[in-house]
Amino acid sequence: MTNLTAVSVFLLWGFSAVPKLQLLDSATFLLVYLAAILGNIAILAALTHDTCLHTPMYFFLKHLSLVDVCSMSTTLPQAPVVTVLGSEISLHACAFQLFAFVCFGSTECFLITCMAFDRCLAIYRALVYREAMSLGTCISLVSVAWGSGLVFSAFHTANTFSLPFCGPNVIDHFFCDIPLLMTQMPTRLQDLQSAAASS
Repeated sequence: MTNLTAVSVFLLWGFSAVPKLQLLDSATFLLVYLAAILGNIAILAALTHDTCLHTPMYFFLKHLSLVDVCSMSTTLPQAPVVTVLGSEISLHACAFQLFAFVCFGSTECFLITCMAFDRCLAIYRALVYREAMSLGTCISLVSVAWGSGLVFSAFHTANTFSLPFCGPNVIDHFFCDIPLLMTQMPTRLQDLQSAAASS
């Protein structure tokens, strides 16, 4: 019979067990993270301080850069440590990390949709563009994007963590993600029924 012990801690592994590749992976993750953070902070600073760039398109771009910084900060800072040493993460920390990762990723998609709507309006309704895309409209669209990201993430996180986790608690990656967590779930209906009966 399959081991149905409840999982409370996950073990995260990096991409390679070869020490030289681990160092290369860690250095690469660190450099990519620093370059992306510095680039997005530069975009945020430029868009905030230059009054010529206070238009709807750049308003959405500023929020997109902020979401990008938050999204990367959810997973990449721990990647060098996990790749070299491996790491443990509690079930609650894994749930929070998954919630944040999905939230920022989905918010980014919704913001890109807002940007596409803005460009479409600028091209096809050029005469009413300034009136239609007022500051209030931009704030409303960004608020809807953030709210939709939170709801989307809450749904997926609650759905993922409502299922039982059992068996080997090793995630062969550097952060918690839905497809990787699905490998920790019972594979047969019989296993699910046994898990439900034991709880």
